[in-house]
Amino acid sequence: SYDANGNLIKKSPTASSLEPTAQLLSYDAENRLVESKTAQEETVTIRLEPGWNVFSLPVIPADNRITTLVPTFAQDVESIGHFNAAHNDPYVGHYQFYVGQAKFDDFTTLEYGQGYQLYCTNPNGVTLTLKGKLPTQQPSTTLLPGWHLLPAVTLESKPVSWLTQGLDTVDVRTFDAATQTLTPATTVEAGRAYFVKQSRP
Repeated sequence: SYDANGNLIKKSPTASSLEPTAQLLSYDAENRLVESKTAQEETVTIRLEPGWNVFSLPVIPADNRITTLVPTFAQDVESIGHFNAAHNDPYVGHYQFYVGQAKFDDFTTLEYGQGYQLYCTNPNGVTLTLKGKLPTQQPSTTLLPGWHLLPAVTLESKPVSWLTQGLDTVDVRTFDAATQTLTPATTVEAGRAYFVKQSRP
């Protein structure tokens, strides 16, 4: 896209979901280029323990299909679910699932900016290695009242207030995969997701 002076200010690789990795250009009052932001590439590992885990993509992969990101899904994972407050199924409530069977799958890709629950059946756990780009701009979030599973869109440890800035939240919980319990969150860690209760839009 271009500014009022005809300067290119945003250059996207494609018109697809890679928009957050668009190259951003900034100009001064005399139309001189003063800053260029280009998406950096990172490789991150996520540890999944036996049983339930909550996680999010810490990077934006070039191929976001679950079959690519979790190549051992069939033998190590039973299901991946995400919480959708606007979705309300009489059997599974606000959750939608991927189980590796096309007839029953609600989605087949993982999205940056989305929190997920995953059930790991491997008694030794699984380590995922994810390679992708960091966004040059973060997605905006509008939440309905109630509980949400929010991603940790950071590679560094942050205070909980960083996750909830701009939101009217009354509770933030983290899921302890070792004990399979929800506990009050004190920090936000890369690759994790957090249950956040929003009191109003």
